[in-house]
Amino acid sequence: ALREALAVARDLLVRSSGGDAGADEAAVLCWQEPEKVDMARHWGRVREAFAADAQLDVVVPAREPTLFRETYPIEQYHSETYANLYVQAAGSTFAGFTTPIDWHFGPFALRARHADRWLGCAGELWDAQVLPIIGAIRAGLAVASVEVPFAAPLEMKREEEGDFAFVEKRLMQINFLDPKCVAAFKAADGASSSSSPGS
Repeated sequence: ALREALAVARDLLVRSSGGDAGADEAAVLCWQEPEKVDMARHWGRVREAFAADAQLDVVVPAREPTLFRETYPIEQYHSETYANLYVQAAGSTFAGFTTPIDWHFGPFALRARHADRWLGCAGELWDAQVLPIIGAIRAGLAVASVEVPFAAPLEMKREEEGDFAFVEKRLMQINFLDPKCVAAFKAADGASSSSSPGS
């Protein structure tokens, strides 16, 4: 769905510029999962970050810590907090990247000129979102974080908190994604087996 959405968005940009593929390369494309409905209220903060810094290439929203803890299942809050620190340590150690990123949140925004990084990524799950960000970092692009007061649906917290199947799902997500992130940070060219060298 991510690659299809990006391709459609980029195509719409080209059409709106009369077919000039380079006319809107500085335009910003945003991605969020449908279930993260509250994120729609916060894209303005991301837009402001791009407007304030014309050199920015990618912006990754970060969940405000208090709302993260209060509105997410407690197991997910702890597992993703740890996982973010783990990936952050890999970024710092292997790529000198020290900007704190909420790797396990999901939403992100990019300049349209960098869409090929995601379109060329063969990942099928969360890796399709995250590995191109790491590739962008390794390629020297400007990647930043913007904190947003995102609140998850309390229905999700009530349904998932304390449920063994959901707790195991959180472990699966970390065990699936994080080793790929570490490998991507370790790679000399910022690529991994499922990420593209990009544009």
